[in-house]
Amino acid sequence: MPCYKDKKRNTYYFVVSINGRHFCRRGFETLKQAKEQERIFSINRGDGTSKSELKFGELSNLFLDYKKTRVAPSTLYNYKHTLKSAILPYFENISVDKITSKDIIQYQNKINRKDYEYISKNNILVVFKMVFEFGRKFYNVKNDPFYNVEKIKKPKVRKEYNIYTIDEFKKFLSVIDEEMFKVMFSILFYLGLREGELLALQFRDIDLENKTIDINKTYIVSKTGGERIQPTKTRSSNTKLPIPNHLLPLIDIYIKETRTKYINARKNDFIFGISQPISPNTLERRNLKYSKLAGLKKIRIHDFRHSAASYYLSSGVPISVVQKIMRHSSISTTTRYLHSTDKQVEEALNLS
Repeated sequence: MPCYKDKKRNTYYFVVSINGRHFCRRGFETLKQAKEQERIFSINRGDGTSKSELKFGELSNLFLDYKKTRVAPSTLYNYKHTLKSAILPYFENISVDKITSKDIIQYQNKINRKDYEYISKNNILVVFKMVFEFGRKFYNVKNDPFYNVEKIKKPKVRKEYNIYTIDEFKKFLSVIDEEMFKVMFSILFYLGLREGELLALQFRDIDLENKTIDINKTYIVSKTGGERIQPTKTRSSNTKLPIPNHLLPLIDIYIKETRTKYINARKNDFIFGISQPISPNTLERRNLKYSKLAGLKKIRIHDFRHSAASYYLSSGVPISVVQKIMRHSSISTTTRYLHSTDKQVEEALNLS
């Protein structure tokens, strides 16, 4: 069937005649894309061409085109990357109706032997399955090779957190020579904020009179370079926390000095960056710098949050209170930070 160029729109379109009916589809950026979509359209409409000609690679492209305006750019990037790097090398040129459950099981075994995290393995299979679900919904694909195929089981491994003790954190804090980063790392450790929650803090979120910090949003930087402010991770994450008394003077002085320096700063400006939050990369570079200066192991920014939970639990704070400080939706999440130190074991054995 012929394809044409729409000179007014500078795009391409095709016209298909099937069983006496005429179909026109427009808006393709290239002639090649128009021809490919025309072929797939003809397959789906049943003009006598076998549906077995629809390759998995073609269905994947249709899936990605469909998702372009329906998911965030970072999510679309993840779909593309997963398909290109992990799935298409094995299935791109195989007809969708010829992929069997046995093929899926063998593929599971392949990625299971690779050095992927458990969540990465399952994410690959989720995207794989989504493409088939899309095909069944929109392109009359009858095949479901995932039917009765069990998921990869999660290995039972107790997670060990890389944290700072209170003494290590004080040592880390002692080498910080920039007031802003001293405030930032103190909030991370003593209040257990996530990195995005910290960077999203605005002047209006700090109430020094009532000694509270309002955690109500997070700052996200996607893999594609986009950035945005969005709601916190969970409903329980959105709350006001009391500011510890020993942090009040530090935060008070920093805010007053910052407002003096930036006299036009507004309530909705960011505490750490003013017009926009400072870069997570900047915070990470300071983390590396100060850990080296203090002679400590480097931990991730998120590990300061883990450190906070461990610090409060090891200090004898009831687990239900720690749950509220950390804003965990379930107390079972908080219990993951419960662990016994060698010193605690020694003290327990010498009680008598």
